[in-house]
Amino acid sequence: MRKPWRIVLAKALSGAAAGRASSGQGPGTAARVGVRGPAPPRRRPGYRGGGVSHRVAPPALAPRHDAHAPIRRHARAPRVHPVLRRRLAPEPFAASATGARSCALFGGVLAVFAVLMGRSGGVDPRGTLAVLGFALLFALAGVALAVWSAGVVWRTGRRGTGRALSALVIAAAVLAYPAYLAERTATRSTVADASTDPAAPPAFSSAPAAVAARGGAAHDDPPPDAREAERRAYPNLGPVMLDVSVDEAFDIALKAVQGRGWRVIEAAPPQGKFGAGHIDAVAPTRVLALPDDVAIRIRPASGQARVDIRSASRFFRADSGENAARIQSLSDEIGDAAS
Repeated sequence: MRKPWRIVLAKALSGAAAGRASSGQGPGTAARVGVRGPAPPRRRPGYRGGGVSHRVAPPALAPRHDAHAPIRRHARAPRVHPVLRRRLAPEPFAASATGARSCALFGGVLAVFAVLMGRSGGVDPRGTLAVLGFALLFALAGVALAVWSAGVVWRTGRRGTGRALSALVIAAAVLAYPAYLAERTATRSTVADASTDPAAPPAFSSAPAAVAARGGAAHDDPPPDAREAERRAYPNLGPVMLDVSVDEAFDIALKAVQGRGWRVIEAAPPQGKFGAGHIDAVAPTRVLALPDDVAIRIRPASGQARVDIRSASRFFRADSGENAARIQSLSDEIGDAAS
């Protein structure tokens, strides 16, 4: 009778297991005696599978394959860093050029401050002149350093041409008007005391209040040589003759002075028909508003009123013609008002 194949297979497997156990090769026997079983065959790295070699990449370099990940058709090119170039440090600025600009700027600031001090009217004019003097000194120092820095830039190749030029421009702006006044004073025979009557100029009031208002300045009559120099310097200055009464001429002159914003120190109207009137005032200069003293005398002359004007500088021994220009403009204004 033929046995089923399942029974035959089961008997064969059981016999093989019994034979291995009797020979001491089974896993149970090795565990009991403490002897390790046969080691599994060693596999070389990079291969997997049983018996069949399959070359694979290391895990760190193996590409990832994800069935759900989108396929990149255009791979990004590797970023290449540009070649680093060595940048040279820029040339330093010439110290003389920097100093020139600083001196010129400081001089300009001082000049503006001096003008504001003079025009405020509440500062001693001597302090204003001191600040202006320092401004001119710093401006001159800026010019000198700018010229010196030109040679330094040429020799060493350092930067600073722009700073030197800016220093020259600022210094020129500070020194322009003082240089103009100095040129006029040097080329023209000017005096600090001008009058329409050099032979007998109007006298300033000697009253204590008037002297205190003038800062203690007492303008004496100029000597004969100064009168001659004044006559040569201003030959066109002359008295103002008005066809009005002395009282009317006094009122016209006083209104003209007040209209210019001058500070009236003393105003004495004429006394009687043949009396003379007198006006003392303080007139500011053009730029710094430094005080100059003005005296006006009104007296009768052959049925007319004669007006003589005197203007004197308080702080300078010579002017640039400003006193004469002040007298001429006031004379024209009085004459136009009386006509």
